[in-house]
Amino acid sequence: MPLSYTPDPLASSTTRDPLLPGTYVFKVDRAEEKTFSTGARGLSVKLLVDFKGRDVTCFTNLFYDKVTWKLKSFLECVGLDYGSPPELFEIEGRFGEAKFVIKDNYFEVATFLSGVDKALKPKAPSAGNGKAHIKEDDVPF
Repeated sequence: MPLSYTPDPLASSTTRDPLLPGTYVFKVDRAEEKTFSTGARGLSVKLLVDFKGRDVTCFTNLFYDKVTWKLKSFLECVGLDYGSPPELFEIEGRFGEAKFVIKDNYFEVATFLSGVDKALKPKAPSAGNGKAHIKEDDVPF
């Protein structure tokens, strides 16, 4: 059975810039503790990556008992102390910066950049596009 919409002959065929590997600012949109299909416990994180003025969603899993360096680098990147486990609400809404790659057709984190965002704060949304942007002037050091 076909989809139930009526084709619009005036619909524009817009294209977006393809995602490119590189270093981007992200915002932690959601963080949740979970048990993964392997039985391992960890943190599942939804990141909103600022790519040319549009938010691209990227999910990453951070394990507690293996690959702990990735969890440590993530927490330090968003300005939290790995040695003092934070609450989930303390993680959500934070900003950071990471190097992203495209692997098996997925946009994913290659490396969180340590300590970059300890003081990054979003600028108030502009009237133009409603997105928060980070300026170097917002960093107090």
